[in-house]
Amino acid sequence: MGKYRILACLLSLAALSACNDDSLDAVITVDSAFQTTKDGWKAEFSEYSSLTDTLSMDTAAAVTRLPIGLDTSQYSYRIYTRNAKDNMFVYLKKKVTGFTPNATYNLVFDIDFGSKFPKDDSPGAPWNLVYLKAGASPNEPKSTLTNKVYRFNLNKGAVAQAGTDVALATDVANGISQRKYALVRHSNADKPFSVTANQQGEIWLFVGTDMNYKDSTTFYYDRITATIKEP
Repeated sequence: MGKYRILACLLSLAALSACNDDSLDAVITVDSAFQTTKDGWKAEFSEYSSLTDTLSMDTAAAVTRLPIGLDTSQYSYRIYTRNAKDNMFVYLKKKVTGFTPNATYNLVFDIDFGSKFPKDDSPGAPWNLVYLKAGASPNEPKSTLTNKVYRFNLNKGAVAQAGTDVALATDVANGISQRKYALVRHSNADKPFSVTANQQGEIWLFVGTDMNYKDSTTFYYDRITATIKEP
């Protein structure tokens, strides 16, 4: 069953016009569980050379069932990449509307993320070369061709660092000692992120993996929840 909802405001029984009531905080919640639909999220790829040939690079993004080892009755947004020559930033993006133009909001992500990479000390271990990042901006996230490289237009920071548009940055370790898929919940609830809506009352969300790993990866976004509220 789909679990997507958008709550434009928290309404009280005493005042159905709570959206305009200064005593209550306006809240918009995006809750995407990808049960057979993409829920408005779009996959894009960046930070790689336009000269990279198809023998060295391959990508795929689709809503599919979770892999064996997880609950295969449930769906997720699956992202596959292979790039033997370049770094890559692979991300999902979604536009959320209904905000006060130019107003500032606090944002908290809760992301259920499927990875098969254990945290170990072996040289070139994937968990330490790939970072999960989530952020927001009044500007649409885009991949722009500049000097023969598809650049991400927002400030996401270096692979293991968070840029100014990033609310959450963490490694992709699966939380267990085995190389098999497990779901891990990542959140920035302890440090809400501040984002300003654009003049149209829109905020763009993005969630992705920033990679310095020259091999194939497959990750599963089981659920993405973003809670955006007045500070």
